[in-house]
Amino acid sequence: NFRLPDGWQARSDRVEEMDAYIIYGHPQGLTGFIQNHFPQGAIVLRSTALIKACYQHHQIDPDLSCLFLNTREQFIDLVYFDRNRLAFFNSFPCRNK
Repeated sequence: NFRLPDGWQARSDRVEEMDAYIIYGHPQGLTGFIQNHFPQGAIVLRSTALIKACYQHHQIDPDLSCLFLNTREQFIDLVYFDRNRLAFFNSFPCRNK
């Protein structure tokens, strides 16, 4: 259903807390640069870190449904947990006039 642009490779991040994987595309040249110059470094999608952080915060009361809103330059991220299950994650462009 999704085709990566030429020069991109599929990558995945493990989200142990939810027994899940996040699959995404990453430019091959950038991946090689990071691995060559920072061999001990980790490449982690920003969305993976945000979902993990929201999950940890949600564990305070996992029986409740909870919506997290993250704002960043020109985007809004929504993370929604329906009880103890990730039900929705998406990023939306947002411009302020």
